Amino acid sequence: FSAVSSQSSASSGINAEYGYFTIIRKQLQDSIPKTIMHFMVSHLSKNLSSYLISELYTEDRFDELLRESESVKKKREGASRMLDALAEAQKVLGSLRDIPDV
Repeated sequence: FSAVSSQSSASSGINAEYGYFTIIRKQLQDSIPKTIMHFMVSHLSKNLSSYLISELYTEDRFDELLRESESVKKKREGASRMLDALAEAQKVLGSLRDIPDV
């Protein structure tokens, strides 16, 4: 009976160790890609923004970057016409106040 008990406790110990190592292996399998991605993203965030800014603000691109797009130009011109119309309406309404009551 003692030999069977000893064998079963050894077997359960081996099963426990196998289970422990299975868990550890799974944790490593999960953490290694996450660690690699962390370092890749960290490296990119440090270097990519400065690279993009240096490429964007080269002197030969100033005219292109400062050019007003057609849609913005149309909106600006429409807003300017609206401002002129509102100023004219304000003048008309102001002149109505100056008319004496009949």
